[in-house]
Amino acid sequence: MIFLYEAFEDRFNLSATFSVMSNSGHDMKTIHVVEVNDAKKPLFPQSCVVCARAEGERLANMIMSDEHGRVDLYFYGLSREPARGSLLEIPVHESCAKAARNDLLRRLVLIIFVAAAIVTLGVVNKYGVMICAVAAVLVITPLLYFQFTKPVPVEFNRYGQKYVLMFKEREYAEHFARLNGAEVRECKHPYTGIAFYQ
Repeated sequence: MIFLYEAFEDRFNLSATFSVMSNSGHDMKTIHVVEVNDAKKPLFPQSCVVCARAEGERLANMIMSDEHGRVDLYFYGLSREPARGSLLEIPVHESCAKAARNDLLRRLVLIIFVAAAIVTLGVVNKYGVMICAVAAVLVITPLLYFQFTKPVPVEFNRYGQKYVLMFKEREYAEHFARLNGAEVRECKHPYTGIAFYQ
């Protein structure tokens, strides 16, 4: 059993994953928000939105939709369905975007594994399917909350006549803001955007 766990840990880098999931400091929920008028598409720095560096491999464009948000990052390079909604082309290094995507998907796989393990162990020990399912839901709900509220390198929404872009890294947000004559706001994630109009 220990051998199987160690093999699984090596394969999916569980130690790093659990370390990240247990870290709940200030930086984990802080995002940097920039509002830009939607009369024209905003300008992005010619650097990767994930690593914030221009050097290295050639920059590609990640197409992100305000309808899908982080889902476009989760499935970067995997989905062949055309993006819908309001679209922006955001510069990334292909390897950086795929690494961020794989990190996010690895956590989802881990959550599914934990749920399946709880149900399986419960059924084997004759606790009943319903009890096991409830226990699994109680355990994975905080993990899912973490997964879907943890800031990603970039997201955006369109409110009224503005693009509202949310960046994980302040340095990149400040560079973006300078290019577009805007200001950077520091906010807590997740949020609805209502605070910007009060």
